[in-house]
Amino acid sequence: MDLLWIVGITTAVAATIFFLLGRKSRSAEVEEFGQSISTKDYQLAELKRRFEESIGAQRALEVDSQTKIQKTESSLARTKSTLNTANARLEELEKDKKQLQDFIGETLNKLRTESAVLPYAVRWFIQLQEAVDGLEVEALAAPPNSAPSAAVQVKEAKAETRQLREEAEVLRNRIELYDRQAPWLSEYAEYTLEEIVEGLKEEDAIRKTYAAGDDPSRLFLTAAEWNVLPPTERNQLALDRYWQGSRRRTAWVAGAQYERYVGYKFESQGFGVEYHGALKGKQDLGIDLICKRNSTVHIVQCKRLSATKQIPVRENVVAQIYGAAMFFALTHALDRHTVKPAVYTTYELSSQAKEFAEMLGVTTRENFAFEPYPCIKCNISESTGERIYHFPFDQQYDRTVIGNVPGEFYAMTVTEAEKAKFRRARKWRGE
Repeated sequence: MDLLWIVGITTAVAATIFFLLGRKSRSAEVEEFGQSISTKDYQLAELKRRFEESIGAQRALEVDSQTKIQKTESSLARTKSTLNTANARLEELEKDKKQLQDFIGETLNKLRTESAVLPYAVRWFIQLQEAVDGLEVEALAAPPNSAPSAAVQVKEAKAETRQLREEAEVLRNRIELYDRQAPWLSEYAEYTLEEIVEGLKEEDAIRKTYAAGDDPSRLFLTAAEWNVLPPTERNQLALDRYWQGSRRRTAWVAGAQYERYVGYKFESQGFGVEYHGALKGKQDLGIDLICKRNSTVHIVQCKRLSATKQIPVRENVVAQIYGAAMFFALTHALDRHTVKPAVYTTYELSSQAKEFAEMLGVTTRENFAFEPYPCIKCNISESTGERIYHFPFDQQYDRTVIGNVPGEFYAMTVTEAEKAKFRRARKWRGE
């Protein structure tokens, strides 16, 4: 028993010792494990912190990148806008350059070949060049978004413009010389270069239709209108277009229209009228109308001038018509007191021209405006009795006298003439 008790006690003590020794061993392990967990927590927290910092930095980078992209797009848009503006200005510049080239290549050639010499040419030249210079300044004065290629082309245009300016200066000097040597050219200053050149062409075309035996009405109609419209309608349309103010005409054509109007007014008062200016052209000696009634003869010069341009009738015109009237009286063996010189104008006389007129006894009618009037001459042949009407652009118009035969009259419209049994003149023969 004692041995068993001793063994039992010994075993219990040994177990207790082993238990205590084992507990001490686990505490170190637990402590080590706890330290490991703490380390892991710290590392995890550090990773979390770094991750959050990384996310923040990423977001800041995205915002910064987006801002830079927006700025880049905005800058690109401005660059495109500037480029488009530069291209538009360049196109305008090229257009003006082309106009200048056409002016030199065509208009100046017409000035020389057709003798249409006017001061308007130089002024037109200068205006075009000023427009080119303005485009150049705008194109070059646009930093920092200027277009280098456009600037180069502008410089080239400027050099070309300088050359054109030199040619324009030569032309201006030449015109001044012409003006000094032929002051009568100033009468043509009332009309633009294009009006004179186009009018000369129209006159030439009318003469060719006479020579070919064609109806000059064709000049005022399209081929389709001529083929489709009935004769009455196409004749009226041709007459309407002849009178259109927008049509280009020469000083001679516009002047002839005014002469016919003044002549019509004299005829309405019982005068017999000879359309001397329209028939004689440049050899009219300054006499446009010779108006006779009983023993009195009015020698008339007509001046169709623009009130807008304010170019008055000068004293040389008054002196010319006075001299022409005295010459007419002398060559026709008439009493000079029965021959009355007169000046009719749509505008005014200069103050000195009025003094001339008063001292020389020249009748003047200022602001005698041109108005629509019945211009169709309805003539009856004294030999055959044919009833024929003539338009102002018909060849025999100014030679046709109205009033010698009962039934003759001036008609306002083609319908009015045809209703009175008159027909359009059919033959046009060149002289």
